Amino acid sequence: GAKDRKGGSGGAASKAGGAEGGDPKQRQPIPKPSEALHKNVCGVVDKFVNSACAHLVIKSEDPSLRGQKVLMLKNRLYVNGVRMRYKDDIQQLLAINDEIGMDIVPANPDQSNNVYTWLAVLSWKGDVPSRHEVDSDI
Repeated sequence: GAKDRKGGSGGAASKAGGAEGGDPKQRQPIPKPSEALHKNVCGVVDKFVNSACAHLVIKSEDPSLRGQKVLMLKNRLYVNGVRMRYKDDIQQLLAINDEIGMDIVPANPDQSNNVYTWLAVLSWKGDVPSRHEVDSDI
């Protein structure tokens, strides 16, 4: 009897743990730039998804990165040191084949649907923003 009861509470705990993980469709907070796995990666704008994000293709000497897709978000994009604002349209600020500097993390496969492999936690065109300031800015 006692064993069953113990198992029952264990089940509740694991259920709570599962709920904490949340629905994979929910947007997870984007990691801070300081959490980037690769820094100063060069990417080329490949396609605009909408006014707020674009897919880039990595240009790199590193064969493990070269040609892979990155999702870039407007709210992590700086153009000449200025962070994009909510009303800015990424498609008016950038063009296909523009070169963009990026700090990237592996994308969440639940969100990427195999369309992209990496997520840019920081991206820039022109001047590189101060990473220290960016972390406190976000």
